[in-house]
Amino acid sequence: MEPQVESSVSVPSGLPEDPPLSKNALKRALKRKRWEETKDDRKALKKAKLKEKKEKSKLAGEAQNRRKVVVEGQEESGIKVVVDCSFDHLMTDKVCPLWVCH
Repeated sequence: MEPQVESSVSVPSGLPEDPPLSKNALKRALKRKRWEETKDDRKALKKAKLKEKKEKSKLAGEAQNRRKVVVEGQEESGIKVVVDCSFDHLMTDKVCPLWVCH
C-alpha cells in the first residue's frame, strides 16, 4: 500500500482548482489590483485639479465654458429645420462583389 501525500493547499470539494498563473499573468493581476486600489485616489486628485483650474480661470476673469449660447433678443420657437442633402441621383445600384463587402 502506497502512502498518501497530502497537499498543503486544501481545495473545497466540488470547486475546480485554478491552474497556476504564469509570471506575466501574475504581474498583470498585481498591476490591475494596484490600479483598482488607487482608483479613488486618482479620481479625487483629478477632481481637485479641475476645481483648482476653474478657480484660477475665475480669478483671472476668463470666460467660463457654457453649454448653451443665448443670443440677446432671441426666443426659442420650437421649430426645427432639417436640410436634406440628397445625392440619390449620384448613387448607382451596382451589386458589390462578395470579397469587397466583407
